[in-house]
Amino acid sequence: MEIRRIRPDELHAAHAFVQSVVNETYAFVWSENVPAISETDWSPSWVAGDGADLIALMLTCDDSVEDL
Repeated sequence: MEIRRIRPDELHAAHAFVQSVVNETYAFVWSENVPAISETDWSPSWVAGDGADLIALMLTCDDSVEDL
């Protein structure tokens, strides 16, 4: 596993990854469809990856964690 800054070619995969986590985590809250997440800029993120797979994502802003 490698922890590093996200690459520009991974931004779409990051958005899909976060949406899948939201779908699994909060699906019980909505009786119908889980709402789509906003178009967040994931470019300042750090990722944990294993080859081509994203395992974890941390969105940062300056010296703070914005989303994990």
